[in-house]
Amino acid sequence: MTTDRRFSRFSKSPATAAFSVTEIPDDGVCLSAFVIVTEALDSRKVLMGHMSPKAAWDHIGALDPSRVEAHSHGWMLPSSHLIFRESPDDAARRIAREQLELPGLALSGPTVVSEV
Repeated sequence: MTTDRRFSRFSKSPATAAFSVTEIPDDGVCLSAFVIVTEALDSRKVLMGHMSPKAAWDHIGALDPSRVEAHSHGWMLPSSHLIFRESPDDAARRIAREQLELPGLALSGPTVVSEV
């Protein structure tokens, strides 16, 4: 599947140009969002998972096949590059919906925003 999304992944590589931005904006940009889900009674227990190499990661998180292969062997937090002009909060909701299949997941802080 070739995605129609443009992620906040900045690269001049022709291999990722279809879903990346090839020029860096003067104002900078937030690149990724991570969703940290903990157990209600023990916040030391954090949800992590393995990437399925069969999933459409170009569409889910702006990852080309070589990056999917490299990252599919270890544990990961639910995460994604932001879609171009997507807010971190909207990205967190998208991650919960698309990766965790939990569209109603209650999300709360902390929220970290970095500005250049």
